[in-house]
Amino acid sequence: MLVFNYRELRHHAGEKLTCTYDTGAVVEGTLVECKPAEGEVLVAVMENTEIRDADGMVIEHHGQFSFVPNLQVKLETESIE
Repeated sequence: MLVFNYRELRHHAGEKLTCTYDTGAVVEGTLVECKPAEGEVLVAVMENTEIRDADGMVIEHHGQFSFVPNLQVKLETESIE
């Protein structure tokens, strides 16, 4: 398992960031900010971001895109009534 020091992400602001997922999906854009300003990175903000499927087809394009770059460890669903 690859362990990444998320604090290091801050040093790459202004660079192109490519996140590849187990499905082959890719999120790629310019990293512009990490939140919070200190400590573990919980949110990455990117500009000119594309989300592509495993075949490279663009599914979405965002001028600005915020997401959690960390490894997901749990996924839950709950019915909404």
